[in-house]
Amino acid sequence: QAIRQVIDCFVESTVNTEEGTKGGQILSLGSGWDTTFFRLKASKCQPGRYIEVDHKQVTTSKCRSVQKNQSLIDLIAGGGGTLADDVEIDAEGGRIFSEQYALVPCDLRDIEGLKTSLEVASVNYQAPTLVLLECVLAYLDEDSTRNLLKLISDSFESCCILIYDMIGPDDPFGQQLIFNVESRGCPLPGIRSFPTKDAHAKLLQQCGFSTATGVHNMLEIYQKYLDGAERKRTERIEFLDELEEWNLIMSHYCLSYGAKGSSPMFSSEKMPLKL
Repeated sequence: QAIRQVIDCFVESTVNTEEGTKGGQILSLGSGWDTTFFRLKASKCQPGRYIEVDHKQVTTSKCRSVQKNQSLIDLIAGGGGTLADDVEIDAEGGRIFSEQYALVPCDLRDIEGLKTSLEVASVNYQAPTLVLLECVLAYLDEDSTRNLLKLISDSFESCCILIYDMIGPDDPFGQQLIFNVESRGCPLPGIRSFPTKDAHAKLLQQCGFSTATGVHNMLEIYQKYLDGAERKRTERIEFLDELEEWNLIMSHYCLSYGAKGSSPMFSSEKMPLKL
């Protein structure tokens, strides 16, 4: 919900009220099977451009799912369009292109490959851009993370990066969390490289996001920013009978953000923390 509110606030803030145009851009790195673009498009509040990047096996699977669903094709095409005229889907290559949406494959550790993929996706480096990284950095080594964030900072004229990821690897709960994931063959070098909220804030500042930075663990967001009625509804769910465990889980994930550029929305208390 916190990420959704940030996205909605960004889209609202980048609408040209005089012309009714949407000039903002969202770049989702390691997007997986996320459906945010379709939610935004269905509610007619999408940004000017939405770009998703992930490993080819992921984007290929997503392409094939879209191909089977005419309603998704219509949303990508703008509604009422034909596949041939308005949307290009290359399932084998894991690519989708339309006027407002692009899905491209890339290993985020390959910086030169990422540059090429973004160019193919018609990225606009001058447009105000919100960059999303959800549970991505934990899987990257320190150098790959720094190279990725530095590329974003150096390339975009005005942008805000929003990172949702794991922290706290050194206490018993964090150690068990790492064991559960790594025992399935998924190493987590990033959580050791950037284990705390302070480490995330320092990383963003070092990589050039100096207009505004901030970090909250998800327990802080849940307790301080979530609407009271929504919190009560959540706590009535059977899963939350054990609130101590819930608090442990929430305190081991954080939402961090950093901005660069002169866009007023990125230096405002409301953006991106309109929670």
